[in-house]
Amino acid sequence: MIPITLRVGQRTFNIVFAEIDTLLPDGTFLSLGYYDDIETITIASSLGNTMTKIVLCHEIFEAINSHVGSGLKHNQIQGVANCMLDIMCDNPDIVQYLFKGGMDEQELQARTGMDRQEEQIQQAVCKQGGETHKRRSKS
Repeated sequence: MIPITLRVGQRTFNIVFAEIDTLLPDGTFLSLGYYDDIETITIASSLGNTMTKIVLCHEIFEAINSHVGSGLKHNQIQGVANCMLDIMCDNPDIVQYLFKGGMDEQELQARTGMDRQEEQIQQAVCKQGGETHKRRSKS
């Protein structure tokens, strides 16, 4: 099932499917999908499963680009989005690890010397844009 919303930072975008026949002010004809700053991602309803995934991934990166203000050009977004989708499709074990898995308690302790509480502190620091440089000494 295709999700109907996407969270990017503090914003929630509605994902809608529609017949697209929109002309942009620069004369560009949109035939696959588009992202707008009023929190909507529109994807052509006529697309098959593979193209829907490609277009959705592209529009997600458009939203990220806007959110972080990276100033990527359209062709750069296209390249990054296509590469990320390829990575996710070709490496389901990595996707599983990133989104559903993680290290168990023993592996966490053995590899990092941290317990879950220390890991949560590290995650909070990273989410705030900082880095943790302190390493625990192994006793």
